[in-house]
Amino acid sequence: MKFLYPTSSALLNNFIGCSSDPLVRAFGAPAPVYPRVHTWSDDKSLFLEAEIPGVDPATLDVSVKAGELTLKGVRTTRRHGEQTFERRFELPNAVQTSDIKAKLTNGILSLELPLQPTEAPQKIAIAVA
Repeated sequence: MKFLYPTSSALLNNFIGCSSDPLVRAFGAPAPVYPRVHTWSDDKSLFLEAEIPGVDPATLDVSVKAGELTLKGVRTTRRHGEQTFERRFELPNAVQTSDIKAKLTNGILSLELPLQPTEAPQKIAIAVA
């Protein structure tokens, strides 16, 4: 059985830096994904917040093509200098891509992805013979 969320032992192994996975032990743990992203939805929209402190807004690119949302940019840190990043997200067909709104505030990129209104089911009359 595969879990969507890490089990408590997996969280502990990640915290203390060990793993029972032979590939992780052999090659090391994968690098954390940047930027960290939080998603949620309501009846009318999907929401995405990306934590991107240190990213120059001039280098930030948010685009949609063929049902895929892409976040790209350059982050500058004292320790690592300039680092480019790119994250892609497959969007459901119900997203109205022409109406996506984006806002950058204090290192948090907020996106609102409106959903197309759902159609009420059409009742079909049944003729009785």
